[in-house]
Amino acid sequence: MAQQPLSVGFTSIYDFDDFLPEGSKHSAWRGEMLLMVLKIESEANQDIELDINNTNDRINIESFNLAYVLADYAAGFCGTEKAEGKFKQARVPDRAVKISENKFRSDSTTSFVLLKVEIEESMRRGNIPISVNIKQNNREAEVTANIQVINRKLPAISNMDFKLDFWQFPMSIADFYNLDPWSEEHYRHLEVMFEQLNEINQKVVTATVFWDPYNSQVRDPTQMMIQVKRDQEGNYVYDYSNFEKYVELAFSKGVDEHISLHNLYPWNNNFFYLDETTGQVVTISTVPNTPVHHDFWRPFLEDFQVYLTDKGWLDKVMFYVDERDVDITIELAKFIHSINPDFKLGYAGAFHAKLSPYIFDYSIPSNVVMDAQILKDRQLQGKHTTFYTACFDKGANMLMTSSNVDTYYLMMLANVKGYNGKLRWAYNQWSSNIRENAIYAHVPSGDAHFVYPDNQPSLRYFLILDALEEVSKAKNRSRKSKTQRLLDRHLDPALIRSEEQRSELVKSMNRNLNE
Repeated sequence: MAQQPLSVGFTSIYDFDDFLPEGSKHSAWRGEMLLMVLKIESEANQDIELDINNTNDRINIESFNLAYVLADYAAGFCGTEKAEGKFKQARVPDRAVKISENKFRSDSTTSFVLLKVEIEESMRRGNIPISVNIKQNNREAEVTANIQVINRKLPAISNMDFKLDFWQFPMSIADFYNLDPWSEEHYRHLEVMFEQLNEINQKVVTATVFWDPYNSQVRDPTQMMIQVKRDQEGNYVYDYSNFEKYVELAFSKGVDEHISLHNLYPWNNNFFYLDETTGQVVTISTVPNTPVHHDFWRPFLEDFQVYLTDKGWLDKVMFYVDERDVDITIELAKFIHSINPDFKLGYAGAFHAKLSPYIFDYSIPSNVVMDAQILKDRQLQGKHTTFYTACFDKGANMLMTSSNVDTYYLMMLANVKGYNGKLRWAYNQWSSNIRENAIYAHVPSGDAHFVYPDNQPSLRYFLILDALEEVSKAKNRSRKSKTQRLLDRHLDPALIRSEEQRSELVKSMNRNLNE
């Protein structure tokens, strides 16, 4: 049997089928992280040796094999429609496995290697040639490229008033590794999670009263993030030790501006406490603005405000509501503010002008246009406004099968609209076989995760980081007339539905920023 030909070439980060010519130029600012992609044709399931020749010690290059993960093409379908639908499936290169000892094993005849090129701020302008040599079964192939360093210093993305809020699922980590929640080993994995999040300018830690934002299963009461108990006298008592250690870890890693606390109005309307008399977990089913709801939550809010004040965290907590009834949410806000007017609320869902005054952090779908005066008023009041994409978006999205350009477009669109950043409902809601299979019952592949276990990011994670740097560049260059024209073009509503037009705009913006 004839051997598979061995070849290697650089492709566009926006389209892996778009081959770049030999000696291609890749422009970057000083202090930038540049992404470069190698496409390798080889024998499958055999080792490939990778030798990157970079003679400049002010450029650091890390390499990642983009391992294939099974995904579906189900954008726009959620819940029952997704569960009952039939969708095309394919293995896509998404799981970024760091290459050690300059060698990795191919899992297909086509492999993709992502180069993360970090350019020091002290780097001088000029052309830096690099070459990549690959070997497999005594055969070799080589490709060259040039990194063109521009004499502009990239402002740190951490200094931008543009943050991410990707909701975290610490229980998912414990489940995947079969760990006791809140054990020392669990916290070691959480430390990695927060370090990853800080790198992409995440500044909100996701917290819950019970086990997770959706109360998806009843667990051991000691595993609640905030343990809610009812003593033999019928009084509620609270143990904040898990919550405190978790939040303090997040803060120590730079995820330290706000605490997004879920569970006061969950999708299933269930609340829980440990009855110390019986030793059993009791479930209460009710909605806000009812006596049962008030009787359960009033003691908590009164106790919690004292705890938060002692910790100095009162101004950091936001009680978050996810896509729930607007009128009930307003009544919930009134109830919360009756306990303490300084309490903040967050809401993700459709925009309602009557709800806006009650919401400190409002995240709306990406295709919704907020009235300019309302947005300005929110900005003057110091309130946060973001947008989000989710399973129901058939256009621009950040799924495993979305176009790579979409991440750049969506980040820039949020910036152009004057928002404070972007939200996603799940950063790491893992299935048991997530390393190889990202087919979920109720959401499209990639909707529920942006990283993998074992400190392995996704391709999309790196695209987010690169897109944030594009936003930083655009903020730096926004006074240039050409840059401003391109920024304004992002507001064309037709772009949401046209991948071709989004691609052209993203590439034009990149060329402009690197001129």
